[in-house]
Amino acid sequence: MVTLLSSDDADVSRWKVIYPAYIDKNKTISKGRLISTRHCIECPNVAEMAEICVQLGIPYKIEYKRYPRDFMVLGRLRYKLFNKDGDAFNDEILTKKMLLIHMGQNIPKLKSRLSQINSSSSSSSSSSTGKATGVAGKCKNKHKKK
Repeated sequence: MVTLLSSDDADVSRWKVIYPAYIDKNKTISKGRLISTRHCIECPNVAEMAEICVQLGIPYKIEYKRYPRDFMVLGRLRYKLFNKDGDAFNDEILTKKMLLIHMGQNIPKLKSRLSQINSSSSSSSSSSTGKATGVAGKCKNKHKKK
C-alpha cells in the first residue's frame, strides 16, 4: 500500500480522520453514518478507502485504530486535503463530505469490489443449498434486526 507522505508531512496527528462507518449503508446516523444512504455502500473497509485516495492523489495513512461506536471494526484513514500553501491536492475534493460522497460512489467500481461480487455470484449459483456470501456476507450479518 502506497502512502503519499513526504518528510514535511511526518506529523500526521493533525490530519483529518475518517472511519468506514461514515459511509456504511447499514449504519444509522446515530451509529455513525455521516452522508445520505444513496451515496453509501455496504461494508466498506479502509483498504478500499485508501485506493480512492490514491486515485485522487490525496495523501493518506492507514491506522489500526477502532471506531468508538463500533469497536469490532478495525481501521481508520487519516488524510490531508490541502498542502502547506493552502492549495488543494485535488480540485474536485475540497471538504470531508465531498471526499466521503466520492468514496461512496467510486468504491463499488473498484476491481477488488467487483471481483468479490463476481466470485460470490458464481459460488451462489453452484451451491443452491448453501448460503451466498457476498459483500454483505463480509459483515457477518451483524446488522440484522432481531
